Parts: sequence; structure tokens; C-alpha cells
Amino acid sequence: YDRTREVLWIQEQARVTVAPDPKTGDPGSDASANAIGLARAEHYLRLAGNGRLTSEGRTLEAEEIVIRLTDDDQNVRAMELRGNSRITGGAGGPQSMSARDIDLAYAEDGRTLQTARLVENAVVQLDPASGKRVSGRTIDIGMGPNGTTVTRLQANEQVQVDLPAEGASPAKQIQAASLAAEGPPDKGLQRATFTGNVVYTEPRRGRGNGSTADRSARSDTLVVDTKPGLGAIDRADFRGRVTFTSGSDMTAEAPQGIYFIDKDRVKLLPGDGLPGNPPNVRDVRMSVTARTINVTISTRELS
Repeated sequence: YDRTREVLWIQEQARVTVAPDPKTGDPGSDASANAIGLARAEHYLRLAGNGRLTSEGRTLEAEEIVIRLTDDDQNVRAMELRGNSRITGGAGGPQSMSARDIDLAYAEDGRTLQTARLVENAVVQLDPASGKRVSGRTIDIGMGPNGTTVTRLQANEQVQVDLPAEGASPAKQIQAASLAAEGPPDKGLQRATFTGNVVYTEPRRGRGNGSTADRSARSDTLVVDTKPGLGAIDRADFRGRVTFTSGSDMTAEAPQGIYFIDKDRVKLLPGDGLPGNPPNVRDVRMSVTARTINVTISTRELS
């Protein structure tokens, strides 16, 4: 104990327990590490070596965890996780996050998560039950006022989004250089924009929905509108050098292509200044070029 600096270190098999507070509703927490240091004058708690913190059903783990406290030491202001960082569980919000480093910022109550930043090999599992997953080199997350609804998500470098099958809608995987998604506080993410070498894949084999051929598309940019919480995609708008394939026998190209997934239809457009070949569709039987083309993929109906 350094009385001058107001620093206390527990050097081996350290553990700190905060009892529940019935007045504020704080459920309490439990922290452990190889060593734990408390700096009262500087208002932080450091968990060094195999740091682990459990609170409100959520578990945080990292090689080192720094908990920044408010000036009265009553609430958490921010947390910094360094080295093999992982967060799992919780009643709302992302159900798991992992990266080399994670930074968390909280509202004034010390419990409501406001932002999260993940750096290096970042992975966010939005819904572990269904496998809804976002990965990239870095991921930034913004939460709504309730601290449980994701209203903003930005990912950069080697971005991959995995969306599970929902009802008749097949599973999807989207890869790109960057992702920016947003939505209102009451519904969460509903629009996502992918940029840079977009690759969209949609495995359909064995689904029994009239077309068992896998589908894929490439473009410069992709804008998708989804059900709340980055759910099922209602419409996918591919822009710039669009190439759409169904199986090995059908290819469509255009500066812009709008894919209506529920309607099994792609609309090819000139795109008003977007780069790419003029709208065309070709398979083993024919090749069609026009200013605009609507094609039903499973039946190859054209207009």
C-alpha cells in the first residue's frame, strides 16, 4: 500500500467483489486476476494477468483490464481491455465481442453501454443463437439510449458479415473493404452500406425453393435494407461494375443491379454514371442486352 499515492496492489491470486446495491439496483460484480491494483487518486482499477470481470450476466476477459471510475469512485466511466480480449453474455446488445483490444464507454449511470471499439481481429456476434456475425480488422459500435440496441456499426478491412437463413430466405455472406450500418434507437440496424470489392454469396442448395443453384454477385458498392437488427434482407442494391451469377449457366451484368430476394428477381439498370457494362443477361441459350432488364432468376423470365 502506497499511502502517498493512494495505490493498493494485491500481488497474487487477487479478487475484488462489489456487493449488490438495492438503492441503485446495481447487481454487483466480481473481478479476479493474477494481480489487482486500485489507484484511488487517479480513479481506476487495474486487473493484470488473466483479468476477468463478471457483472449483470456479462463476462469480460483479457490479459489486462483497466476500469476507469467516476471522480466519486461510484460508477464505471470506461473500460480498456488489452490482449486476447473477449466479452460474452449479457441481457441485451451484442452477445459476444472479441478482438486484441476492446474499449468500452458507459453512460453516467456506469452500467449503460454507449460505445465499443474493437481493434485487430475484431468479431461481433450480434445473435449467437442464429449465427449473425460481423468481423473485420476494426469495428466501432454505437448503442441506443437503452444500452442494448445497436444503432451504429462501422467495420474496416477484410470485413465479413454472415447472416443466417430466416424462413424462406437463405443464408448470406457479404465480404467488402468496409461496412457502415445504422438504424433508429427503437429498431436497431436496418441499412448497411458495403464498399470496396464487394462479394455477395447465397448458398441455396437443398432449400427446395424453386432454384437450388448457388447465387453470387460482385460490385463496387452494396446497399442493403434489412429487417430490424440487421435481420433478413429486403432489398440489395449493387452499384458499380455489377456481375450477378446463378449457378454456372447464368450471368448478368450492369452498372447497377437491384436484387429483390423475396421476389426472386433482379433489375438491371444503366446506373446514371456508375461504371460497368450495359445491362445484359446471358446463359447457354441466349444473350440479351437492353437499357433495363428485369429477370426472374429461377424461371429466367425476362422483360
